[in-house]
Amino acid sequence: MLKRALLFATLGLGAAIAGGCGGSDPTATITAAPTPTGTFFLPQSTVNLSTTGSTSTTILAGSTTATVVFPAISLLNQTLTVGGVPGLPSGTTPLLRPRAESNAAIPTAVAAVQISSPTDLTLPTTPRFAFVLPTPAPGASAQPNVQYFIGYLAPDASWVEPLLGPGTLAAGTVSFPVLPQAMSIQANQTYDFALYTLPL
Repeated sequence: MLKRALLFATLGLGAAIAGGCGGSDPTATITAAPTPTGTFFLPQSTVNLSTTGSTSTTILAGSTTATVVFPAISLLNQTLTVGGVPGLPSGTTPLLRPRAESNAAIPTAVAAVQISSPTDLTLPTTPRFAFVLPTPAPGASAQPNVQYFIGYLAPDASWVEPLLGPGTLAAGTVSFPVLPQAMSIQANQTYDFALYTLPL
């Protein structure tokens, strides 16, 4: 817990977000400096955010299908562009933080969801994610001995590993609840959410 709190603090996300696993601070936000990431972004969907309820979109990230649910926001006429890529987006740093319980456990990226907005806006929570995993080929392993997590990469920052997880895997779909902390999106910046695995 201390290591995760320190990780969030070094990224300027606030100790309360790290406390999402234990405590909470409703004033904390996930923020990032307005510096281009230089990552590859393939827009697939434009989401018109609602002021009265959640809004969802489904995209492809390689052979993985991702459904992203965005919370209602307070401002009218706000949009997000959403895209996806297999593995990690081009130009991003690799996921390298070993699992705390095992020095040999290196994260393996499965797919990434990328979001961007033409204007500054704030989401009251992180998005909700569900990933439909590809069906294994006959005779191939379904990877039953791994757990799924989501890492987060903001502009001019390092990966937060994990932001969410472990996810709940059922019938080939891995789902993640929201983190109940506000998330600031700055205009024309790319924010990455990477699905990755760690061995049990």
